[in-house]
Amino acid sequence: MAEILAVAGPKGGIGKTTLAVQLAVALAARGRRTLLVDLDAQSGVELYFGRRGVVGFADYLAERVTINGALRRTREDHLAVLLRGRLEAGDHRAYEDALARSAALPDLVDLLGERFDVILLDLPSGFGAVATRAAEIAHHVLAPVQAEPMATRALRRTLAWIESVRAAANPRLDLLGFVPTLIDPSAGPEPETLKALWLGCAGGIDVSVPRHPAILEAVRQRRPVAWLDRPPGDLVARFDALAGLVESRLGEAAGSTEDGAGRARQLLDRLGAESPDDGVGAFTSLRGGAHAQAVDDPVAAPAPQAGGGDSFLSRARDQILTRLCEQEGFGFRSWNELLEWCLRVAHADHAFVMDHHGLTIASHGSLQGDAVESTGTRLMIAFDHADKMELGDGRARQMSIQLGARWLHGVHVAVHGDVAFTFGLVSAGPLEVRVRQVLEDVVGLIVERFFEPADSGT
Repeated sequence: MAEILAVAGPKGGIGKTTLAVQLAVALAARGRRTLLVDLDAQSGVELYFGRRGVVGFADYLAERVTINGALRRTREDHLAVLLRGRLEAGDHRAYEDALARSAALPDLVDLLGERFDVILLDLPSGFGAVATRAAEIAHHVLAPVQAEPMATRALRRTLAWIESVRAAANPRLDLLGFVPTLIDPSAGPEPETLKALWLGCAGGIDVSVPRHPAILEAVRQRRPVAWLDRPPGDLVARFDALAGLVESRLGEAAGSTEDGAGRARQLLDRLGAESPDDGVGAFTSLRGGAHAQAVDDPVAAPAPQAGGGDSFLSRARDQILTRLCEQEGFGFRSWNELLEWCLRVAHADHAFVMDHHGLTIASHGSLQGDAVESTGTRLMIAFDHADKMELGDGRARQMSIQLGARWLHGVHVAVHGDVAFTFGLVSAGPLEVRVRQVLEDVVGLIVERFFEPADSGT
């Protein structure tokens, strides 16, 4: 019977789905028959294994396909994935209710438990009804934790949730461990205290999940890191080491009566989480300097400081992509959040986005409506002239135009056919190359995620 491992976290944007996907691939590569199940209605696993419209668990529950039809085999012989599947815009609440209140999850384990060695459940962010229902059938919880000043509060929330599930429905539920995520490599070698987050099992092996450009590239190519054309060996080795430690801990848990939550409390004691200040100082000392100022809200992120701009830009890019890509759709509120982020990152006065008809989709900043339309029209004409001159290549292009004392920066992203989006930023000066690159990355991935035609194939 499979070991059921729930990957859970108290909030979004901490690398939970990244951890679940890369760990599943690494376990399968070690010969473990592994099933990865996406229980998040936001369908984050699809970012690595397919486009919107691929069948999955929701289709099985709606009796549109059999369970075998819902499972998706992968290029790794030992790995299968069960994606969320197809949901109409108004079906999310009913789907979540079915997961939380019916026998859907226990039945899934009964159907597939004998076919796999490990079933990894990627839970929704937070500890709501669906996550709790999944924990009731799980054997273990693996919890990502971001190394930030308020991390120990997240640890305690995770422990309290596990204890509530143990007391109410699943006394055998075990905390397998905490995995540090979103580690900034520019912060230097990780201190031993941070490695101890793996409950003392690391043994000098680096098991944290770093910020790494290959993870963003994996999302762009819609495949796990290990399946990239040129996967970074250090990152693949890191996930393999993590998979080895998970196997070891699963073996220990099978032959032990030790209370997993009790082990975690010992860790919290070491980190000073019982202090009245919620342990803020414990993680501040882990990061040090500017890296102690990690933020969850990319809109409210501080402006980059001299000498630390690249680190800020990487964090800001990863945070906004995680937040926006976890959404099911991309509406007016999402456009405004993206534009506000662009203003903050670029130190611009105004940001706008226009469709291929020249109509303003969203606008944020100091310009009036007629000025936005005039400025956007100029930008689209400039891109049109560039097309005629065959300047540039690829689907995303940029240009900067000086308009008197101001600068107009544009990013043009072609989608399909004549459909395209044109983004504009108005600022007092030219943008740095690194800022332009981050803007192109974010805009391109958002357009691809939400506005590419759905592909129902594999």
